[in-house]
Amino acid sequence: MVKIAVISDLHLGFSPDFEREKDCYEQAANAFNKALSEDPNLIILIGDIFHKKIPAQETLGNAITFFSEVNKRMGKEVRVLEKEGGKKEVDKIPAIITIYGTHERRNAGKMNPVHILEKAKLLYCLHKESILAQFDGVRIGIHGLSGVHDKFARTELENWRPKPFERAVNLFLIHQTFNDIIPTQDEDLLEFNDLPTGFDLYLLGHIHWNLEDKHPVSKAPILVPGSTIATQLRGIESKKEKGFYLLNIIHGQTKIKFIPIKTRPFIFEKIDVGDKKPSEILTLLSEKISSFLKEDYRKKPIFRFKLEGKLAEGFSPVDLQLKPVIDRYSNKAILKIDKSSLTSSELEKRKSFLQGLIDEKESVNKIGLNILMKSLDFSDPKLEELFDCLSEGDIESAEEVISKLKLE
Repeated sequence: MVKIAVISDLHLGFSPDFEREKDCYEQAANAFNKALSEDPNLIILIGDIFHKKIPAQETLGNAITFFSEVNKRMGKEVRVLEKEGGKKEVDKIPAIITIYGTHERRNAGKMNPVHILEKAKLLYCLHKESILAQFDGVRIGIHGLSGVHDKFARTELENWRPKPFERAVNLFLIHQTFNDIIPTQDEDLLEFNDLPTGFDLYLLGHIHWNLEDKHPVSKAPILVPGSTIATQLRGIESKKEKGFYLLNIIHGQTKIKFIPIKTRPFIFEKIDVGDKKPSEILTLLSEKISSFLKEDYRKKPIFRFKLEGKLAEGFSPVDLQLKPVIDRYSNKAILKIDKSSLTSSELEKRKSFLQGLIDEKESVNKIGLNILMKSLDFSDPKLEELFDCLSEGDIESAEEVISKLKLE
């Protein structure tokens, strides 16, 4: 039997504030500790080990210490039987195999932080490369495409054209956005149909929540472990546990198990605040937060509220000052309150006005003139002359027009 732990998107170095600074390391450690407790033959990482392509020295130092300890605890190497790709021939490699992600990608010829870990012989990185390894007589083919720009991902796949190894369990690793998971109108994004056929398992990084699917043609499993830390605080991440996959390969058959890990508690909620005044919204938020805090959290939780709706007449989103409520609960919860979806009558009028100008395909000068007339709340033929002077940078002539406006 061969055991393989599949972990993704550690985002070491992610620290939007000091309170969450250590979360990426703690939650990565939670994942690896649980994985090591299963005594795996191999650990596969599917990109974005780091949050930045040029991480701080402290982050890189922490990563070196972390992976040194993991390798020491595993005490294993991987025997490589066969290789396809541009790498030099090697017989044995570390028992941690990875691809680099979109957060780590640099220009061609430039070293990224994953390459540094590889040079330190702490892991082995694949990019458009396939290796055939053997564990106690079981042959495992591992094929990896590291993160590339979404625009070129399909071309890279078509140019590479990896082929499964015969008499082996073949794993395909990729770190990209897929339209099947995050639907958009972008035709450049990959779809599951673009994944080459013939592989036994497809392991996808980049997506931060766990999900399972099947290849549309071969019906082979598609596994997305998700990240070990929530960076974007999406609503779906509050509903799904963080964790990793454990693959048990016995007699050519693969048993798949998702193993959850402990993370900082995260709650996401959309709140309709339509027709409410700012004071009423602050009261509502306080009530929501107080109700959530009745639960006994082992660690300070993250609450993210997305406010939606049209404010009461006479108010705009600027009037909603959130700092008082954030400060009031700062010692009990990490609050993220999003008011980007709020609207008001005034905002709708402005949007309607600007959209009307766009629909009429007005010239830039005419749009500027209309805005100026609207802001000054009167219309005068000389305003057009004034705006023409200003748009051409003729300040002296503009001053003359202004003086005429004042005299009249």
